[in-house]
Amino acid sequence: WVATPSSAGTFSGTGLTGTLAASNTWNGAFTVKVAGANACGNGPYSAELACTLYHQPVVYSLYAGGGYCDGTAGYDVKLEDSETGINYELYRNGITTGTILAGTGDQLSFGPQTEGEYTVVATNGYCTGNMMGVAQVYVIPEPAQPAQPSGPASVCNNTVSSYSVQLPASAYWLVWTLGPPDAGTVSQPDLTTAEINWNEDFSGTA
Repeated sequence: WVATPSSAGTFSGTGLTGTLAASNTWNGAFTVKVAGANACGNGPYSAELACTLYHQPVVYSLYAGGGYCDGTAGYDVKLEDSETGINYELYRNGITTGTILAGTGDQLSFGPQTEGEYTVVATNGYCTGNMMGVAQVYVIPEPAQPAQPSGPASVCNNTVSSYSVQLPASAYWLVWTLGPPDAGTVSQPDLTTAEINWNEDFSGTA
């Protein structure tokens, strides 16, 4: 059994069936021919069978995904790399989204996507392959309104006062504001506490 060109792959077996180990670095047209053999050598080769070698798409990884703010378009789902001549189809929860991108030889962006689990299937029209990983996309809700901070309502200037509040739902941290700005400076010793170092030159309502 012989494959031509030899760079297409190599055959094993000397029986009625030959097994081709296809090359991982070559694709395109090739031919197969076979000759009978005995103790005296090989006979004439058969007519050549015209074949075409197609490669399975290289497996690349999807980025893991992430969250997007409620009310925005979504989270940008990306594939780390791609091949030219390969099409990449995006699936959401196992159902096609209808988005198919042609490979560029570089990273692919499928654009903002809404909540769900995303996978990608690649094809060259003959062979298909599942890309590695799942991009999990989720909504980050707007933080709830916190309660009024607790702390002293009357203080002396040139001192430090401590104020605290419960972390509201869906909030990861707090943003403290002091007005007017020249009343003092704000620091945050921990997640739910603010300390105000009052300006010695300020008096009035803050």
